[in-house]
Amino acid sequence: MAVMTERTLVLLICVQLLVLVLLYQVSYDHETAHYENTFWKSIAIATKINKAIRAVSHYKQKLPDCPRTSQLTGGPLNISFPLWLNMKQVEQKHLLVRRGGSYSPPNCTATYKIAIIIPHRNRMEHLTYLLYHLHPFLQRQQLKYRIFVIEQAGNYTFNRGKLLNVGF
Repeated sequence: MAVMTERTLVLLICVQLLVLVLLYQVSYDHETAHYENTFWKSIAIATKINKAIRAVSHYKQKLPDCPRTSQLTGGPLNISFPLWLNMKQVEQKHLLVRRGGSYSPPNCTATYKIAIIIPHRNRMEHLTYLLYHLHPFLQRQQLKYRIFVIEQAGNYTFNRGKLLNVGF
């Protein structure tokens, strides 16, 4: 969904004003009254949208930079392979991971950005365990990351290199 900028709003108002002037010249009284009413309503809406955009831009505050060495990395990670684990539970455990596999630290601006490409085919259980443990590992380092799972279709020989090229 595109965000309307001030320039777009001004352009929209100018087009409506032009239509209003043309209708006055042709002297369509009924249509002109309708467009004039619509014009003033759109001015009011544009003003409200502009105020909302300014309020949101003032609300956004710049987060502090994350430290180069995270304080969250202390101690070992608990690695386990529970038999009951499925992808839905992985999603529920990692609520800060957005749709598409991207994550940003919520309380600071990440110093490093990482993309991880995972070639995959017919190993859903392995992928589930990998994502279950990979997300906390990366989040403890306060990284901004995105995980791309590239899946090979068909019954051909698994070609990891081609999948990595596609992902890149």
